[in-house]
Amino acid sequence: MCQYYLDQYMISNLKDHRGRQIKVDLIATFLPSEVVESLYTTMNKIGLEVASLTLEPIAAINAAIPENIRLLNLVLVDIGAGTSDIAACTGGSVTGYTMATMAGDEITETIMKQYLVDFSTAEAIKVQLEEKEEVCYSGYGKNPLQSRDFQVYPGDRGGLVQRDCG
Repeated sequence: MCQYYLDQYMISNLKDHRGRQIKVDLIATFLPSEVVESLYTTMNKIGLEVASLTLEPIAAINAAIPENIRLLNLVLVDIGAGTSDIAACTGGSVTGYTMATMAGDEITETIMKQYLVDFSTAEAIKVQLEEKEEVCYSGYGKNPLQSRDFQVYPGDRGGLVQRDCG
């Protein structure tokens, strides 16, 4: 992503403008050649052309936040299963981005360990807590010898609290 300047004034697009001096602040990133070559090989095999190439955090912010709203100082966090993509914009342009390895699967695994449930139950708890204040499930809780029905809800100081359902 980049930010344009025309005669030392920030401008969102240089097209159809005139001036004496232009300046561009540009974020350049580099991918391993194998990744780029693989993309082009695949596209050639299926008869398509690559029009442009961008990184996922930048693509996410371009898709989710309209340009005119990017004049605000905003950060977009896209939490996927394996990575979380973070992009920040200031003054209408993307000014920074990163990818973090802390993501949805790690949250699910934490629930699995905390409440001794399988992956699919932990995933269901995580998804349901987004919509409900409390979730009931069957599991072992802190006692791996006895399965019971439990209730999980967000605690006052963060994290989740568990108690018997009923």
